[in-house]
Order: sequence, then C-alpha cells, then structure tokens
Amino acid sequence: MLSLTQLFLIIHFDYQGSIEINLIKPKPKLKKLFISLLLIGLIFISIFLYTIWDNNRVILVNQVVKINELPDSFQDFKILVLSDLHGKRFGDQQQKLLELIHSSEFDVV
Repeated sequence: MLSLTQLFLIIHFDYQGSIEINLIKPKPKLKKLFISLLLIGLIFISIFLYTIWDNNRVILVNQVVKINELPDSFQDFKILVLSDLHGKRFGDQQQKLLELIHSSEFDVV
C-alpha cells in the first residue's frame, strides 16, 4: 500500500465539465536522486559549520621535544608559540587569547 506522501495527484479539468484524476507513483531513480542531493547538501552544510567553529576556537597544544645534547640551562625550558591567528579576534581586546596565555607557564614567547 502506498502512503499519500509517495503519490503524485494529477487532476485534469476540461471545458465540458469532466474531471480526470490520476495517481502516479514517483520513479525510483528520482527518489534516489533526491536522497543523494539531500545527503550531499547536508555534508556541505556540516563542513561549512565545522569550518566556522574551528576558525573561531583557541586551543593550547603541549608538545615535548627531546634533544640529546641540550645544555643544562635549557632543560625544562618552555617556549610559547602563537601561530595561525590570521588577524582573527578572540573576544573583546583578544580576551580569550590573553586568558589562555596567562594561564600557561612558559619561559619565552
């Protein structure tokens, strides 16, 4: 049995007052095309929203680099590297970025 959402209803009127009603089931290829286009659209929207979210976040990554013949004065030396900011604003007066920097322990920027 077909549901109403699976049928197209076509009504024809002519000048003599007769009415002809036809029910047409959509073609499977058309249904597959519609579903495919809908999925592609959802994928693009998801990628777009993720890109906006990712470009507006600030993260801190701690990475340990081991160097064999490093002088003792540089043992446990911490360097803060700021990268990929691209002139972006992170809150009023860069507040989010400053809070993250001030919460970190480092020896040099």
